[in-house]
Amino acid sequence: MLGVVFVSGAVLMALEMLGSRILAPYFGSSIFVWGSLISVFLASLSVGYFLGGSYADKWPSLKVLALVLAIPGVMILILPWWAQPINEFLADADLGPRMGPLLSSLLLFFIPSIFLGMVSPFAIKLQVEGLDTVGHTAGRLYAFSTLGSIVGTLFTSFFLIAWFGVRMIVHMLGVVLLLLALGIYVASGKEGQSVKGKKKAARGVAAVLLAMALVGAVGGNIAAAADFDLYATRKVYEKDSLYHRILVVDEGGTRYLKFDASWQSAMDLRDPYKLVFDYTEYFHLGPLLFPDARTSYFVGLGGGSVPKNFRINYPELRMDVAELDPEVIRVAERFFDAKADDYLRLYTKDGRTFLRGNKTRYDLAFLDAYFADSIPFHLTTIEYLEELKAHMSDRGVVVSNIIGAVKGPRSRLFRSMLKTFQQVFPHVYVFPVGWNSPKRVETSLRNIIVVALMQEEAPDWTELMARARKMTAELTIPSDLVQLLSNRVHETIPTDDVPVLSDDYAPVDILMNF
Repeated sequence: MLGVVFVSGAVLMALEMLGSRILAPYFGSSIFVWGSLISVFLASLSVGYFLGGSYADKWPSLKVLALVLAIPGVMILILPWWAQPINEFLADADLGPRMGPLLSSLLLFFIPSIFLGMVSPFAIKLQVEGLDTVGHTAGRLYAFSTLGSIVGTLFTSFFLIAWFGVRMIVHMLGVVLLLLALGIYVASGKEGQSVKGKKKAARGVAAVLLAMALVGAVGGNIAAAADFDLYATRKVYEKDSLYHRILVVDEGGTRYLKFDASWQSAMDLRDPYKLVFDYTEYFHLGPLLFPDARTSYFVGLGGGSVPKNFRINYPELRMDVAELDPEVIRVAERFFDAKADDYLRLYTKDGRTFLRGNKTRYDLAFLDAYFADSIPFHLTTIEYLEELKAHMSDRGVVVSNIIGAVKGPRSRLFRSMLKTFQQVFPHVYVFPVGWNSPKRVETSLRNIIVVALMQEEAPDWTELMARARKMTAELTIPSDLVQLLSNRVHETIPTDDVPVLSDDYAPVDILMNF
């Protein structure tokens, strides 16, 4: 029984870790996703412990335990084939950042996890030999179940996700449970069963396994057909990395990079160094404000659009890029022509960790590690900005891309980040992308570029406009710097009702969505 509870505990936690990857392409990887998953798994375990204790008293049998393991085995085995339509339906229904992932977690994981929760009570009932050993037996079984959960968590997060795709791992978990159920069923037949009965039972098990294999083959063909319809002429690359589900697709002469539910980068296949997304043009504000800059620091690589463009337009600028995900660097190099050299150096590090122990003083800093559905909170806080300020030169410029609204109920995160920047830097300016558009809606979500200056004196905007005209004419790969500069917000943006973000208090998911 120790092996049974160990394996079931490992499968349960492996499934929970994979749950974040199953939900992420549709709901992101926010705290609401993790809160939904953890709550659903804990709720299912509570129900499973209760039901398992009741049914173990009524039917204390190895055959029943085998059935308890086989049912979630089948459900997990086929889960990848019905997870996609469920998640697409819920995502299209737009139930909000909380209800969407919560309902998905309930529909996908609640029932199979109930059965896995029933395993330990059954194991205790079958293992206990007398009242004087109940405590020892229960403690030992729960200890092994917890140990299995630890192994399942670590092995899945440290190794399996890096080795296999999420679908393959989920299929393997289902097979493991079915094999375990088969072993228990066969073991149950050894107790008082005739040879003829054992053969009959074996034939029955074989028939069940054959039926499941047929279901798997049909489901696999359906999934393959669905993938063909969706991606056959567009999908270039897809992989689950340690941090994202990465997707590269070609469409209409443009190559796109997607992380989970967020589009990250794009490249014109006919002109790989051209900037495609409008917000990336605003990164030219850094060299515009500091034309003699020689060192720069980037947080987040994506497809490397800006570093590639800068490598041509500002050939003397040295760029250090901190990218947390090593697979993103490989994808950028392989599919987006982002090649490292002496002037473009790529580091597999967290953007904040990269600064520690780094003695370089940067003229320019570009922060672009934020997603539309989630944000690394430790890159928003006053402590991080103060650490960044300590690594900037006296005339340094920080350019940050933020997703938010300038006004209205969905502006709270942007305004909190703006307030935090204003606590650290002498001058902070806001450039909403598309601000001068005739269809401007101030309360709509957009890319908002925040520019912070180290220098105490305010810039001369007339002089800057003249410089923008000159630099626009000189750029090897064109960008309209005059238009970018004209999108500055002139009025004061109120921040009295939002907090300064800190390592102690940075509720970014709440501020982003509510």
